[in-house]
Amino acid sequence: MKKALILDRLDRGTILTSLQAGGYNDQLKILKSKVENWESICDILDQDEKNETIVLAKFTEYVLFLFCLPQYKEVGKKLLRKIKNKNHAIFIYHNNFVGEFSCNKNQPWRRDVLDIDDEDDFVSTFSGDSSLETWLKQKCISTDSDIYEVKVKEFVKDINRAEFNVIPYRKLVDIEIAGQNFIESVDQGLIFRVYVPNERLWARELDRFVILFRDYASTAVNSDVKVVQNRTGKGVTFSLYSNDGQIDKDNIGSLFEEFSTFLDLCSKDVEEATRLLEKSGIPKKDLGRIINRYTKESKRLIIDLKHERESKILCIKQRFESEIFEAEISQDIADFVESSLPQTSSPSGVLLGSSQNQINASVVNITNNHIDSMEGIIANEITGNISSTPEDEQLRALIETHIVTTAEKTELKSALDELKDDSLSSNERTISWQKLQGFLGKVADKVGDVGVHLLKKYLEQQI
Repeated sequence: MKKALILDRLDRGTILTSLQAGGYNDQLKILKSKVENWESICDILDQDEKNETIVLAKFTEYVLFLFCLPQYKEVGKKLLRKIKNKNHAIFIYHNNFVGEFSCNKNQPWRRDVLDIDDEDDFVSTFSGDSSLETWLKQKCISTDSDIYEVKVKEFVKDINRAEFNVIPYRKLVDIEIAGQNFIESVDQGLIFRVYVPNERLWARELDRFVILFRDYASTAVNSDVKVVQNRTGKGVTFSLYSNDGQIDKDNIGSLFEEFSTFLDLCSKDVEEATRLLEKSGIPKKDLGRIINRYTKESKRLIIDLKHERESKILCIKQRFESEIFEAEISQDIADFVESSLPQTSSPSGVLLGSSQNQINASVVNITNNHIDSMEGIIANEITGNISSTPEDEQLRALIETHIVTTAEKTELKSALDELKDDSLSSNERTISWQKLQGFLGKVADKVGDVGVHLLKKYLEQQI
């Protein structure tokens, strides 16, 4: 029996309707409550031995501050551990998500936040003496208010770092959109999603890479995996679903890495590729046929990647010649173009297609009035018909630096492209915004508060 545990009232009833339509038995528990109630929530999760329960929780500002009270410390840790072991979605107000709270005297909040959550969901309200100092006195806590606020900020960062599925929201509709998407993803077995802009470097090759991954997953794990394509005016989305549940969000990353390694080996070391495939338990009589197929596909993919890159370089040169009215560009410019495009000698390099090599144009003999034009043409040919800004490049660099698995890197970069595709629905772009805001929360310590704030504002401007 499918069950849904709802922690705090989430929205105006949309999510509840989705749960009922999906055949879930739902149970509501309130987090703004005593320690004993939190213990009862842990008991409910303990009783779910078959792991049939999904959890949708809203951590309001008030609840975040409760987590840091001494009397809630142990039960709070226990509750988080049990939520993490379930399919879950935790909603946090976007200002709280980056460490901004209503009790901060230097950043007074407007009353329109009450269109989103109730007044008593915040530590500071808009009437009477509602300072954090007063709140702490009511809880019999002598800690200085500034120190306690820092403690809550660190708690929010810890949640982000601990790989919870934390989803920021600005309005109730954001919770409704993300909640419905979460329920549908769990029910349909969504395991991986990648968006490819039209005319992006290696777009056609990435299409084939995804299909090969689908086939590998079906072969190596013996899982029923399907691919669904959704085309928009500016790109195509590939969604992979595990129909039998053998592949999920927890193991898709390692399987994706395994496939990338296997495909690369097929083009370089067939014996090692065979040994890797043997570990998956595939019958020996089938190994030769499978290896032969992927060896051919990997070598064909390498050739196509090389030819597509050469075609893009030629196109860039011709576009620039037309722009500067010269029959032939200089060798310096040709070298600059060559150095700017990613190159690869392995099939998994197809995933680099949206990454422009950062070359210092000042060390190349190109006049200043040509540099901007050249870089614009190169960026357009690499990223396709999705325009790229310095903020986008900064976000891509952060993703590349701080995300470990190829699968998650690919999904986050896809979310950035989807956010810029105005032919997608507002709901789809909101989900992309939430993924990227979630990522910023995870890397806040490394980027710094100012950097996170600026990128947060930039992302909000895109929806």
